[in-house]
Amino acid sequence: MDSNSLQLIEYSYYEQVKRYLNDPQNATPQDWAAYTSRMDAGGLLDRSKVKIIKTYFYNKETETMSKLWWKLEDLEKQAYLKIITGEEPIDYFDDFVDIWYKEGGRKITDEVRDEINKNTEKN
Repeated sequence: MDSNSLQLIEYSYYEQVKRYLNDPQNATPQDWAAYTSRMDAGGLLDRSKVKIIKTYFYNKETETMSKLWWKLEDLEKQAYLKIITGEEPIDYFDDFVDIWYKEGGRKITDEVRDEINKNTEKN
C-alpha cells in the first residue's frame, strides 16, 4: 500500500493501526481504538443481526427546506450555544424544539414524511 496516496486523516489512522499491529503490547489507547474501529467493527456489523432498512428519503431537499433550512440551523446553533454556556437551562431545549417546529420545522417534517410515504407506496 502506498501511504502517500492517503488523505491526512486516513494516514493518521493508517499509522496508528500499523503501530498497533507491530506491537500491540506497547500500543497507545488511540492505536487500539483506530485498529478496533476499522478492523473489528466491520466484522461485528457483518455478524450482527442489524436489520437494514431501505432509505426512501435521502439527499433530497423539500421546497420548505430550500427556503428555511438555513434559518432553522441558525436557530439550532443559537439554542445549543445558550445551553452549553449556561445562558439557558437544559430544559430550554424543549422551548427550542417548539420554536423550531413553529418556524418551519413542522412543515419540513410533514413534507419529508409525505415523500417517504409516497415512495414507500411505490415499492
